[in-house]
Amino acid sequence: MSYYEENKNALHILQTEIWQEEYHGINTVFKPIPFKQEGMGLDPQILAAHQNDEQMKVFKALEDKYGGMPPAHVMREHEIDGTKDVTTTDILIEEKAVPESGMPVLVYRNKEEKGSRPAVVFIHGGAFTGGSMGQVNYFCKLLVELHDVVAVNVEYRLAPENPYPAGFEDCWAALRWVHANAESLGIDPKKIIISGDSAGGNMSASCCQKDRDEGTGIIAAQVLLYPAVLVGKAETEDFSWSIDLYDFEEDRPAAEGFARALEFSDQFLPFVYMNRPAPITDPYASPLFGSAEGLPPALVMTSEYDYLRPQAEAYVRKLHRAGVDAKYILYKGCVHATISLLGTVPQAYDIAVEYGPMIQSLK
Repeated sequence: MSYYEENKNALHILQTEIWQEEYHGINTVFKPIPFKQEGMGLDPQILAAHQNDEQMKVFKALEDKYGGMPPAHVMREHEIDGTKDVTTTDILIEEKAVPESGMPVLVYRNKEEKGSRPAVVFIHGGAFTGGSMGQVNYFCKLLVELHDVVAVNVEYRLAPENPYPAGFEDCWAALRWVHANAESLGIDPKKIIISGDSAGGNMSASCCQKDRDEGTGIIAAQVLLYPAVLVGKAETEDFSWSIDLYDFEEDRPAAEGFARALEFSDQFLPFVYMNRPAPITDPYASPLFGSAEGLPPALVMTSEYDYLRPQAEAYVRKLHRAGVDAKYILYKGCVHATISLLGTVPQAYDIAVEYGPMIQSLK
């Protein structure tokens, strides 16, 4: 039985039992916890997945060994891909290289389909220091199966060995390469969506700003998954992080632990990614400090108990003030890096489903 068939009830709930209301100044689409337990704010499946997460056990052992945060290259060497292939169709995957950067990309398409199609250029997360194409491989396959797009999975140089702007420049080079080679890749050059999760969401948003600034007009739309739109602790007229921005139930200690899980990044990332202290106001590093005028339509999806949620909401408000069409979806009970649980929790699959309306709007 396919993953979809096994999880049809949960996926149906995620598509049909949604509601909308004003939340932190945004018209928000709320996604429910499919099988909520009374008194718990966290999704029980999400909680169980993290309690049994082999990756966190490995990282904890490394922290004990090094007496703190291990070097980035050591963390990378011990990364575990916990995603699962939930597709059932034959997807053709080709590895190519971007001449300008020398970095690889993976190009996915339905094997039997011909002609040009919309594209999703996807940039993986990993706090700018980790992650890889491999960790979003199955998610890219799912996008192709669900939406008949061409997906392009981008690799980029990682910090601290390659600090900003190296990774961002690689992503920008990959985007330009996709556009320049659209015909041979089976892509409609007027229907290119850029997307990414966490740090990849950061660089996707930054590429949108550069695309506007350069006047290249490559990006038709953006889909940002729990994006990091700030590097380092900072405040704006519209944003200041506070635990009061979260709603808790009886399981507050566990839920607050997830909400604060990335708090360390405020001190860690400015030095590791940028080689300088915060605040980082360069808009290509911290898109929240950039202008939102003239940016493409956006879909922003976040998780309720994610440290990055409040800054993502501030970015959505910024887009709205600039007149940008931006839809905001919040997954109740979820935590950071939801798509890293593809094949384990239904929300990861549902996130891929939600690309559909944006893709259809380009046709």
